[in-house]
Amino acid sequence: AQYEATVEQSVRMQKDLELRERTVSENETILAQRERSFHERAALLDGTRYWLESLLPTWLQEDDIAPWRDAMLEDAKHPSSSSTTAGLLFATLSLYTYAQRDTDARAVADALRDLGRRLFAWLKERNLGDYDASAVAQVIAEQINRECSGRCELEVPVPGSAAQNQTMLYQPRPGVSAQSVLTVQSWCVRGAKREVIHRATITV
Repeated sequence: AQYEATVEQSVRMQKDLELRERTVSENETILAQRERSFHERAALLDGTRYWLESLLPTWLQEDDIAPWRDAMLEDAKHPSSSSTTAGLLFATLSLYTYAQRDTDARAVADALRDLGRRLFAWLKERNLGDYDASAVAQVIAEQINRECSGRCELEVPVPGSAAQNQTMLYQPRPGVSAQSVLTVQSWCVRGAKREVIHRATITV
């Protein structure tokens, strides 16, 4: 009887061991599937980001601009109050990228006008002050001026500077002769001969 009990216990232990081995094997399979799924999704996200960045100007890779590019892409991805503004900025950057390859200089100027409006709206939505927003816009404008040399040129008004009717669109304050820029909503776009195509929008 003791021998039979020992055999029975041994059989139970063997079955228990086999069950544990199957459980471990199944868990390993599940973990492997999850890891594959994770890597597949990561690859998809990397591919999506690469595709998105291919729609944007290459100068957004510059060290002084790249953080703003990353912030814009992050804002555009998430459903927040800034997602619409960031999405519109991304769209106008893409439009500028393709317009810049076109032979129609007016298409570039129009794209740059819209880009300026979207850029300032987004920067201010991120709570940048007027002077800081103009400083960021100036860094971006310098890159665009290099890229569009001979076709278009941007001028960014600086808060505190004198308002100029030739290059700025604003509502003069009655009775005030010397007026300075208070806030900026868009930059000035000049053509190949430095003629003003789109005046900057400001408040005084």
